[in-house]
Amino acid sequence: RHLTRQAKYRAFASRYARPLSEGAPWTTYSITVRDFSVRLLGLNTALLAADDQDQGRLRVGERMLTELLSGLSPASESTELVLSLSHHPLAGGWLADEATVKKWLRRHVHCHLAGHVHEAESESARSGSGAEWLCITAGAAHAEPLPQGVPAGHGYNIAAVVETPAGMKLRIWPRKFSDPNADFRPDIDKVNPQTLYAEHDLRLRRQPSKT
Repeated sequence: RHLTRQAKYRAFASRYARPLSEGAPWTTYSITVRDFSVRLLGLNTALLAADDQDQGRLRVGERMLTELLSGLSPASESTELVLSLSHHPLAGGWLADEATVKKWLRRHVHCHLAGHVHEAESESARSGSGAEWLCITAGAAHAEPLPQGVPAGHGYNIAAVVETPAGMKLRIWPRKFSDPNADFRPDIDKVNPQTLYAEHDLRLRRQPSKT
């Protein structure tokens, strides 16, 4: 039933990305860029979506997590950058199983990317065991009616993985729309004023050189 509801979207998405299988409405695949390996885990948080009252009623479920994370090494031992993606964020109570999803992903995933809420943010989250992972929420570049007196927060992020003497880093350049100037500019409220980017450590081992 849930797959049927998303059939038209799945057909649309398959023209632009890797087609989803008929049996599972989630996906995983790996890419290699200049000898740097990246694995993408696509979570489907919209399976139970029905209306504008969805907050707190959505679920990922253990089957999805088990299949996506099967065979992955702990993030701190991996030389492959593992990114998970979902439409709804893992904060704010959107998912009824939010705590479970975060617990599973934290062990195997270096960074989680999400959207839905329209205020861009990046944060480094630390668990009780000391393991650290990143959660990045993208801004929205499209227009949306807002209450009177509330400024629009439309934006987007540019990010890069950088190898430094101190280890692997993720740098994020958040951009925010400037209404008076009618263009996108650095969101100075979320970055280091000197660099114009936010920087986070990655629990990622250096990948061995193939040269």
